[in-house]
Amino acid sequence: MFRQSRFIFITGMLLLVLFVSMACPMAVHADDGTPPPPTEEPANPPTEEAPVETESAPTEAPSEPSATETPTESTPEAEPSATETTTESTPEVEPTVVSEILESAPEGTEVVVLDENSEAIPLASQEAAEIVATTDPMWCPAGVQPGGAGCTTSFLTPQELIDAMDDSDPGTTNSIFEQDGIIYFTADPGGQFVLRSGGGNSVQSADYEALKIFNLALQGGWNGEIGAGFALSGQTNFGANRVQIGSDTHPWAGNITINNFTIDGVADNSALVVITTGDVNLNSVVLQNNNVQSGLRVASGGNITLNNVVSQNNAKRGANLDNRGGSGNVNINASSFSDNNDRGLTVLSNGNITLANILAQGNGDNGAELDNTTGTGSINISSSIFSGNSIDGLRAHSNGDIILTNVAANGNSDLGASLVNDTGEGNIIVSSSIFDSNTSGGKHFGLQIISAGDVTLSDVSASNNLAGSGSSIVAGSLSIENSIFNGNASGNQQGGRGLIAEADEAEIICSQFSGNSTYGLDAEAVGLLTLNDVIFGGNGSGDYLGSPSVTTGGCSSDEGGGEGEGEGEGEGEGGGEGEGEEPGGEEEPGVQDPMVVDEQSSSSNPAGLIPLTGLSLHIVPVTGAENVELNCAAFSGTKLVLPNGDSVILPCPIRDEGSLVAQTQDELPGQLDDQFEFLSALNTEVIRDGQSVVTVDPSLVVEFVIPDGQDTASLAVLHWNGSAWVEFPGQATNDGYFAVTTNFTGVFVLVTK
Repeated sequence: MFRQSRFIFITGMLLLVLFVSMACPMAVHADDGTPPPPTEEPANPPTEEAPVETESAPTEAPSEPSATETPTESTPEAEPSATETTTESTPEVEPTVVSEILESAPEGTEVVVLDENSEAIPLASQEAAEIVATTDPMWCPAGVQPGGAGCTTSFLTPQELIDAMDDSDPGTTNSIFEQDGIIYFTADPGGQFVLRSGGGNSVQSADYEALKIFNLALQGGWNGEIGAGFALSGQTNFGANRVQIGSDTHPWAGNITINNFTIDGVADNSALVVITTGDVNLNSVVLQNNNVQSGLRVASGGNITLNNVVSQNNAKRGANLDNRGGSGNVNINASSFSDNNDRGLTVLSNGNITLANILAQGNGDNGAELDNTTGTGSINISSSIFSGNSIDGLRAHSNGDIILTNVAANGNSDLGASLVNDTGEGNIIVSSSIFDSNTSGGKHFGLQIISAGDVTLSDVSASNNLAGSGSSIVAGSLSIENSIFNGNASGNQQGGRGLIAEADEAEIICSQFSGNSTYGLDAEAVGLLTLNDVIFGGNGSGDYLGSPSVTTGGCSSDEGGGEGEGEGEGEGEGGGEGEGEEPGGEEEPGVQDPMVVDEQSSSSNPAGLIPLTGLSLHIVPVTGAENVELNCAAFSGTKLVLPNGDSVILPCPIRDEGSLVAQTQDELPGQLDDQFEFLSALNTEVIRDGQSVVTVDPSLVVEFVIPDGQDTASLAVLHWNGSAWVEFPGQATNDGYFAVTTNFTGVFVLVTK
């Protein structure tokens, strides 16, 4: 099928003008005036049926693994019929190249271009070329800037460019488009960009097959200038116009790269769909407020790489990425998938899945769901947040290793995080991560781990989960160090545990299990259990279930704790008989070996929540203008105290520097609700490598002095989360403080309500 686009007619007229201009000079204006109508109007194309996306990979993918819910998102995409063609038949014309227009001007030609002020500019000048090229998009060979060798003229709309690609008859002629290319877009592209095989506005099947083997980049943010004035900055905003390359039945085959695009408010489909057997690279892409489908859908047979991608407030998923059609990896960095009505992020792969600096919060389903159980790849997540989602924060299923570093999954309705690799040979490692205040839906855990390999936790918190347990771990062997499982609650005896462990062997070092509604530690299913400097306190049904071997010295190898080991047997309620020797004397009958009794005042260690290592707590009066070194070599922690008595306790191994500043009500970052009356406020920070950190592990303790005569039942502590006040559960201590335990730094307010 051949179609005559407006740009062909304009080009022909321009060439004609070049040859007659000496006799009759003619002006070309810089503004985008409407060109004369063609002598024969092309027939109207048949109405395109809006495609509906599916979730399959470009090639037939394995069935969905049972560990993950099968994605279901609408019906397969409706392909335009190849028979939906127009009856027009016009000679095929090659797209005109900018340089060819200028070179064809005869010597002495007086034809001019008029600028926006109607001043004459010679057609062969650089400025005239820039005026001709100010519309978009413009196709160029890969690596060539707009207006360079081999570039086309600019087109009024993306559809006109696609028509030109089709009309160039690739595969049977030497089409300029049969090479790797890049398409430049200015701030307003002028319509949707849909490049796929089929009838109507799509590319003919034979032409599409000839073009799809080449790599293609879509580059937004072009300033519309060529030559020395060329620049890329900002975004190309497609508005409610969607972008699609390839389809499920006819995937593209080359690599696809998309840079600096914004799509906002698509009403009938996903905002961005890329389906190819090659690699996919997205950089600085924003997809939001799409009313029917997801923000992003990628199906690839190669690698998928996302950098600085935001997909938010969409009717379905934020992003669905599937490269099970090949063996490629998925890498996502510095991206956000939040406030979507369905899942924030879904990744299905046979290769490695790597996430860094990811935000997935406030979604109507899971924050992120990652699954590579169809292959042998690993999952690695760092410096990411999966919080406040309506079901689970994070689900990661793999046959390989699963590694989490500096991850927060807090405030989700069910699971904070579920990590499963029970069908492969991989291990699970979690460090410097927080899984607090989840399970408000009444079940599950802050952190769930099921592994056939070894599981290692260090500097982890699974605390204050509201209606379940802190953590449940099934492993071949289990190692836990410097971690806390405090304040978990449940309305039934099956929940409310700090940790439920099942393993052939487990060693727990320098960790806490305090204030849980049933048991601190349920280790009845552990074959060989070792507890080394473990703290229990205030657990409702008993401190532990199991038969541990108890040692000390795990918190400090040089000072405090002493040498000692013994064996204890716990039965039933966790208060069974114990045998062994503790440093400083013989244990009384019925007292469990690992229980550490705080001999200091409750104000320096409220509720027994601070690890006692044999070292004293460093108490430092502050005025609010100084950073204080957190010395864990000489002390068990640092307590900063303001002149009014309000304080914060920063237990080891929190290191580097800490600060504490009093705040007035006028200095608060947000207004308090009318139901609250301000009493006192403070701002505490931990400074690491010159930067203030948002979360710490283990938990810090904020203490406010209770005003004289104040009814403690009406007290509450609020924390500013960056956009709103969040109420934290607190408790009154025996010596006049109202205290909260939390992993967050920042602004805290004592109020009455």
